[in-house]
Amino acid sequence: MLGGIEEACRSRRFELEMMLDSFNQSFLLKEFIRPIGFDDHVNLG
Repeated sequence: MLGGIEEACRSRRFELEMMLDSFNQSFLLKEFIRPIGFDDHVNLG
């Protein structure tokens, strides 16, 4: 029983870490790559 609960918590934590990773990646994309691309577009335009 304890082993099953521990396994469930581990998989849940893994899911949360994966969600945080994807969130951080999308946040980094929005914060750094998009503004740079937008500035380049404005400068070229």
